[in-house]
Amino acid sequence: MARKWLPIAVLLALLGVGGVYLYLYPPLPRPPEIGRSLPANLSEANAEFKRRVEAQFPLPMSDDALRAQLTEQGFHVSNGDTVAVFEKRHYPCRLRWSIFWEEEDGAVTAFDTMHGGICL
Repeated sequence: MARKWLPIAVLLALLGVGGVYLYLYPPLPRPPEIGRSLPANLSEANAEFKRRVEAQFPLPMSDDALRAQLTEQGFHVSNGDTVAVFEKRHYPCRLRWSIFWEEEDGAVTAFDTMHGGICL
């Protein structure tokens, strides 16, 4: 009788281990293209991220167009503020790509970025 339940117990154990792994190390969401493959050094990574943002979004550009493009790329764009954030949680760390911009009369006039992370 016990031999009958052994394959089921092994399968359940494997599913449990796989579930815990996916919970701790989720494969998705992937960072937007402009935030991928940055240098390991955080100050170098932030400088490269800013360079990519400025290259992809030439100024001046409309605030509405910027918001739409950032949303399409997976950033969370706040309604009232001029900031967009993409966050990736990967236990025990959290990585964040942030884009800040200055807006004047509906046009984006300057960018700043912040890429960083925190681990337990």
